[in-house]
Amino acid sequence: METLDKGRSAHLFKLGIVSALLALAADMILGWGVADESLTGLDQYFSRYLTVSDTRIVLSAVLGMIGITVETLCCFGVYRLIASRSGKLAHAYRAGLIGMTAFGPFTHVMCCASIYHLNALNKFDPSSAAEGAVKFIICFLIPVTAVFFPFFLTVAIVQFKAFLKNETPYPKWCCIFFYSVRTSRSLTDQADRKLPGCICNIDRLDKYRKSYPFHGPSYQHEESGDVIYG
Repeated sequence: METLDKGRSAHLFKLGIVSALLALAADMILGWGVADESLTGLDQYFSRYLTVSDTRIVLSAVLGMIGITVETLCCFGVYRLIASRSGKLAHAYRAGLIGMTAFGPFTHVMCCASIYHLNALNKFDPSSAAEGAVKFIICFLIPVTAVFFPFFLTVAIVQFKAFLKNETPYPKWCCIFFYSVRTSRSLTDQADRKLPGCICNIDRLDKYRKSYPFHGPSYQHEESGDVIYG
């Protein structure tokens, strides 16, 4: 067990709040958009990103990369709290933080790259932009996320367990301030927005793409005959 330096931990927590706001700003810059309600499925979900400029994408990538890196490093303040009571939990927590520091910013940058790829394809061939974006996500974003997630899960579980078992100087109820709470809220928000359940179903994607082109002049829907403006 290590001797707790409260001053250093407090400094890391304050810096962590600033970096978390920086990461939030990056997410807002990238994700602030309105979906086209005339579309459905993946086409509707991706349509909110078609108005995002390249400058916003790059700015989001840079701010997120810096913010997430510093935010994760500041979690070593929590590591010091745990290390003052339990060396075993502290070592597991530190291992998770090292992985998150390495792959967390990379995951965010790949998210931005996916949006950039979507917009680039949309400029040349709007009808195949969604399908190309899905393939890019499957080949690049999902693999790096799969590597990142075990480290994230380790940090979330260890932190929750440490607070719940009084392995930190803080009371048990502080266990509510852990990573998985934010992740669960994010998943709930996605469900509220009717996010498609699986982005890997290319057959359904082709059906959506043929029936609902991304944008362009008015056209007639194949089944209903309604005129929809892209």
